Amino acid sequence: METIEETYHETYCEDEKTYCEDEKTCCEDEEICCEEVYNEKVNNEEICKVIESHNFTKNEESHYLGPFSAHAKFMNPAEEYEFNKNRFKNCNKCNSYLSLNHFGGNTSGKDPFDKNGYRLKRGKCINCNKEISKGKIKAIKIAKKTGLTLKAPEGTKCEICDKTTNIVFDHHHTKEEFRGWLCNGCNRSIGMLGEDIDKIVKVLNYLNKLDKKKLYYDDSKSELTII
Repeated sequence: METIEETYHETYCEDEKTYCEDEKTCCEDEEICCEEVYNEKVNNEEICKVIESHNFTKNEESHYLGPFSAHAKFMNPAEEYEFNKNRFKNCNKCNSYLSLNHFGGNTSGKDPFDKNGYRLKRGKCINCNKEISKGKIKAIKIAKKTGLTLKAPEGTKCEICDKTTNIVFDHHHTKEEFRGWLCNGCNRSIGMLGEDIDKIVKVLNYLNKLDKKKLYYDDSKSELTII
């Protein structure tokens, strides 16, 4: 009888074949896009191998051999995998309740483990990350047709915090359209909230509990403004 992991792997990898064909088309004439897609494809393929046979990526194995191993909870990746089979969380995108083995590692920081020695995980499950990557490829194609570049013009400010460093291409994950330029930090922050406007409004209300600032929607600017 197939396990949940095996069934998931088979379906995921079958979908990945189609995904990779789309990537090849997108990458034929765009070096930057090609590099992003290649890295995402390699990451997804390696995650599939992990789920299928417990063979961990070189990067995951290295975390147990390098300086971070001193505070890692487990002795090796295999112990981590077995433990994570019984640890679950909701994907912040699709809200599916899955074992942690269905979430990729979060390596946005230098340390792959949290303060208790557990591996940091992404907020979105592997499937959602795959779909988001597909959407980004489509958004990039649309952007190119309208004359936009993948790299932000020099001096471009983040549309949220006004920083001018580490500016990235941001897109609407449902409409699959270019949305604007954000710094990497702001882009990740939105992602952690599932790119959900309702959740972000809750954050705004929470932060405003003590400040009690008045907000109104400015039709001329099509945005919320603080009075």
